Amino acid sequence: WYVFTPILTYVILLYGVFIGTFAIFDIYDDLMKRTVVGSDAYACYEIMPCCLPRCVGLQWGLCALILQLFGLWCALILMSDECENRSWVMCVKSNILFYEALARMFEEMGH
Repeated sequence: WYVFTPILTYVILLYGVFIGTFAIFDIYDDLMKRTVVGSDAYACYEIMPCCLPRCVGLQWGLCALILQLFGLWCALILMSDECENRSWVMCVKSNILFYEALARMFEEMGH
């Protein structure tokens, strides 16, 4: 089992990125590129007429892209050597604290 763990990790990462990328392209093709009366974006437009169908597609596309990038970031953090013997919550939390400290440092340098 331990021999296949790195291979399994990369296969799951590849599968997740592939499915996420396909979802983003599908959102672009079905909701942003063209507007069909029976689409989900048009149904949202009928409920809330202030938001055009392409705007609904843009919102869904941005949401999918942000979640895809967040998932990829979490996967790369969890595959790093420093997270080998730690839980995923502790590993992500320590990296978020690192990025917050880095942002504060750049903020102090700017002022």
